[in-house]
Amino acid sequence: MVSIPLDKIEARAGRFRAPTAVRIGPDGRFDLKASGPGIVIPDLKIRLLNLTAAQPPQNSMDPRVFAAGYVGLVLRETRKWFSANEERALTRQGRIRWSMNFGIPSTGSDDGELRRIFGDVAKAGWALACTSGQITEEAARAALTRGSLEAAQDEAGEPVDLNVVPEVAAEASGYARSPLRQEGLHFLLDIGASTVDLCSFVLHSPDIGEDQYQLLECNVQPKGVYELHKYRLSQISQQGHTIEQAWRHEDPLKKIPDSIATYLSQPGLNLDAVDEAFTQACTSMLMAMLLEVRKRRDPLSPVWRKGVPIFLAGGGRAMKVYRDALETTSKRLMDGFNVPGLRRMDLPLPRDLKAQGVKDEDFPFLAVSYGLSLPVYQIGTIRPPSAADDIERFRHRPSAEGVDKEMT
Repeated sequence: MVSIPLDKIEARAGRFRAPTAVRIGPDGRFDLKASGPGIVIPDLKIRLLNLTAAQPPQNSMDPRVFAAGYVGLVLRETRKWFSANEERALTRQGRIRWSMNFGIPSTGSDDGELRRIFGDVAKAGWALACTSGQITEEAARAALTRGSLEAAQDEAGEPVDLNVVPEVAAEASGYARSPLRQEGLHFLLDIGASTVDLCSFVLHSPDIGEDQYQLLECNVQPKGVYELHKYRLSQISQQGHTIEQAWRHEDPLKKIPDSIATYLSQPGLNLDAVDEAFTQACTSMLMAMLLEVRKRRDPLSPVWRKGVPIFLAGGGRAMKVYRDALETTSKRLMDGFNVPGLRRMDLPLPRDLKAQGVKDEDFPFLAVSYGLSLPVYQIGTIRPPSAADDIERFRHRPSAEGVDKEMT
């Protein structure tokens, strides 16, 4: 398995990542580089999540159009690199059969409308990547309209297998295939630029041997690193303080500092309460899900006696506000609910991943991409929360006198 470098798009985003933003030039052409004339459309993922209905893409600011153009451009760059570096070796084995797994937040597993929106964007993006002309707003709009009616194809007219896959299963697939694997209840917290995706799932393998991920609870909130940055700017301005020149603009590619003090021009000011409020919001999100799963969804799991396993993924996983939220949550579980706290687990670097310069500690950045690159049958079966019944915490036990007809 090969990771394809994308640093030519935007070096500041990292060697194997591209920012989820697209620029529209005055002539209507899409471009992945943020600098240049035109307008930049950021937060593409949040814009898709906020769509309420999959209506025909006629609105001039329809996020599906921007997202399709973005996907088309990234796929072109990917296929160009692949053609120059890997295609010759593979074509010796026969014709290349293309497929694509398109990630969706965990909440989309139970949302048919959201799955349709992401699926339409994936098909339109693929169609645009297979054309030779410029990718424009008009072309993206047309591709979306066609994509809702036609199956995906490659340049030769051969069918392309496109799947919309919950990102939690993609992230956990490396763990599920590793020697560290343990079946049972797990939690996963993915801290991205725009969103925080928290979910609980039960990993198990039935007799057929295929991994199954039973999702129990899912929650996606706009509490990612860039949202933290915007929140800090807003709060500092509202309190009448001066922001350092370097931090006055909302640059989604700028590395966000751990401390809010870095933003301040005046020495001696203490605005820790701003970060503490953000941490508290993340803590509340964590506690709400943990207590719901403990009460209704999987109260009999041994993790409530041994410690709750939680994976941390995404670019913001090392930032203090999120680490503080985890520490506070763990302490609350121990002090108030007689649970041994959270047991943080790392997503292991897969042995079959070929990515120059990627270390173990870097892999959580790439965990979703790695999982989505697997054939969909190797990821396993993802069952949405609606497919799992609640579990009674205390089973009714027959009395010693016997069993009456109500218990049979």
